[in-house]
Amino acid sequence: MVLREKSVNFTKISGCYTILQIFAALIFFILTIGSLKAYGVDYAELSFEELININVVTVSKKEKKLSESPAAVYVVTSDDIHKSGATTIPEVLRMVPGLQVAQINSDSWAISSRGFSDAFANKLLVLIDGRSVYTHFYSGVYWHMNDTMIEDIERIEVIRGPGGTLWGANAVSGIINIITKKAIDSQGSLVTAGIGDEEKAFGSVRYGGKIDDDIYYKIFAKYFNRDSTVDKFGHDKVDDWKAVRFGFKVEWYNSKDNFFALQGGASDGETEDTTSFPSLTPPFLFESISPKTFSGAYFIGKWQHTYSDTSDMTFKCYYDRKKYFERDRRKDNSHYIRLIAETIDFDFQHSFAMGSRNEVIWGTGLRLIYDTIKDKGPIVSFDDDNRSFYLYSAFVQDEISLIKNKLLLTIGTKLEHNDFTGFEFQPCIRMLWAATKRNIFWASVARAVRTPSRYEADLEELRQNVIPPYVSNNPLPILIFLKGSHEFDSEKLFAYELGYRVQPTDRLSIDVATFYNDYDDLRTLEFGAQTIKGLPPYINQPLLADNNMDGETYGMEIAVNCDIVDRWRIRTSYSYLQMHLHPDSNSSDSNSKNDQDKSPHNQFAIYSFWKLPFNLHIDLSFKYVDNLPALNVSSYTTLDTRFSWEPGNRYELSIVGKNLLEDRHEEFWQQALVPAQAEIERSVYGKFTVKF
Repeated sequence: MVLREKSVNFTKISGCYTILQIFAALIFFILTIGSLKAYGVDYAELSFEELININVVTVSKKEKKLSESPAAVYVVTSDDIHKSGATTIPEVLRMVPGLQVAQINSDSWAISSRGFSDAFANKLLVLIDGRSVYTHFYSGVYWHMNDTMIEDIERIEVIRGPGGTLWGANAVSGIINIITKKAIDSQGSLVTAGIGDEEKAFGSVRYGGKIDDDIYYKIFAKYFNRDSTVDKFGHDKVDDWKAVRFGFKVEWYNSKDNFFALQGGASDGETEDTTSFPSLTPPFLFESISPKTFSGAYFIGKWQHTYSDTSDMTFKCYYDRKKYFERDRRKDNSHYIRLIAETIDFDFQHSFAMGSRNEVIWGTGLRLIYDTIKDKGPIVSFDDDNRSFYLYSAFVQDEISLIKNKLLLTIGTKLEHNDFTGFEFQPCIRMLWAATKRNIFWASVARAVRTPSRYEADLEELRQNVIPPYVSNNPLPILIFLKGSHEFDSEKLFAYELGYRVQPTDRLSIDVATFYNDYDDLRTLEFGAQTIKGLPPYINQPLLADNNMDGETYGMEIAVNCDIVDRWRIRTSYSYLQMHLHPDSNSSDSNSKNDQDKSPHNQFAIYSFWKLPFNLHIDLSFKYVDNLPALNVSSYTTLDTRFSWEPGNRYELSIVGKNLLEDRHEEFWQQALVPAQAEIERSVYGKFTVKF
């Protein structure tokens, strides 16, 4: 493996980093401990009352005040995103209480809700403008392939806990719903450009206009080039990441009763990493630089029709195509894998009032997925290179006002049919009690399932390791590989939640959510029968996908929002998680239980947003994340700062420093096929924004 020298001379700028670190720590201390005289007026962001009463759609599939939603829901607004200094969606998600967001390398993250953290985390549903970006290949999200222009995000709604009743299978531990801005709200031009040591170069442009008084449109493009991470010795890993994306949205406000929208986009990018591959000949393991390219395109059509003040209908369809290609550079393309997936989705829903106390929403859906898997070489193979999958679904939910403006009961269920396990049902019951205007209690009981993935059902062989001869008292090498099973069943969850929201004063709100999750039929990898194959001979040892584990997770999440004065807002959060996993007595899997130690037990964060005179802003975030014993990852603390100046309504200059408390730290290690952990470095970048 060839190690490259870092292009940035840290010796020359270490003094600047030290000064910036000391200054940032001093400002943070003042903001947290000191007292200030309130400034006069004109807080540009949402008022405190607007913030806690912002409308969300993810909980009920229709607009509802956040404070009155019977679920553990958190909203990251466009202003929060702007002040965070984040350049990717995963970085934005660090702000959400209860989410575990750990960066693995330059382009990969382990993101999960309430446990089961992994690069291939498979229990979290992610939507972008109603388009599911959850891949059926491994029941997770390719985060580096799913992104958008950060400045174009209106808000991100995050539900911790199951949402299968409305959103279907795989919304087990949470839902992330990314909603971009409407074209009518994106008129004019926006241009951003930035440069830094890790964010080497990035920029975006958006233009919005209208064809007539009823038709609005916008187009956007984004480019970035991110530097590689480093290993534990501070040497560059080979995982640079760059990509370009563009998209459009057209909206037609045909009348007060009809709304039509068409949007689409495309992306293209590349990254690489050092990967280890097992070999049946000495030294039985080789490392190779594996370049990866990815591309995709999508189109979404939407029609909303309003029948009356209490009844409306929405029809949405989308087409999505993704292509992922990885090759082995060292072996001159003797190994590669190409994944192509095409998805067509149709979704219909209708809501109406039934009497004065019932609000009903129901809908149906059809999704078709066609994929192609092309592989060359001995590392991975599948039963079928081409497959089609059909998913049929229907749901109904009724919100019953037992006591008007006081007690709300929500009941519903979703019925789905998939090609792996047949019919699945996911019922839910929720209760909300508004004891007073400022004190709201809620509770829920729900069932959710995570259906099998392509890998778990159709994988013929994925080589993991080779045990050399005589190491295990065997004269032949032993090839250990993963193998899917058509008998693999859905993972099942019964979730119990209690929550409390209180607003003691006009400037303070507290949101508490507790949960207990009971899992059945969790995935294990069981030893199959050994066989002798090949010339020269070796022992084949399969690890078969099975459902021989159950478990419980429980914990709590607390979020506190406080306007100290008119121009200074503080947000704090704390989350606690405990996991207990229990393999069956007949299970031969001794590693799956380690999943309980791959998620942090404790997380704590403070965010400070401070607007100074002369249009100066200082925004800071401090975060503590507990250790991960199963991965030998230590706990860490981070401090990010953002200093900005708006010399006019059209311009903004900002400087962002990330991970200022230490030179570098590790956050996660994806052990499979990755020979060395990556460490995330301290970084700084400057950004210029202009609107016209």
